[in-house]
Amino acid sequence: MTRLDIAYDVNIASQFIHAPRTTDLHGVKRIFRYQQDTLTFGLFLHSSSAPTAVIAYSDEDWVVCPNTRHSIIGYDVFLGKNLISWSSKKQPIVSKFSTERS
Repeated sequence: MTRLDIAYDVNIASQFIHAPRTTDLHGVKRIFRYQQDTLTFGLFLHSSSAPTAVIAYSDEDWVVCPNTRHSIIGYDVFLGKNLISWSSKKQPIVSKFSTERS
């Protein structure tokens, strides 16, 4: 099962897995506690008698991560009102503004 509600937190916690500090481990414990408390939560698919459309959204945040200065791109795909696919990825290189010189 995909947990969209903790995806961002797990992404941040996994960036420090090679050398975790005490505060990082406290954050991971907090994620586990949240999961334990929300086991019965879920996503529901809503049926519709009208024809459903596939709608996709995408976005990019330039230099959103203050620690690494990398950009993040992502997309969401909906079938009617139902979220059926999503992705988020940190870019492997640091972005430069178009007005900056290399």
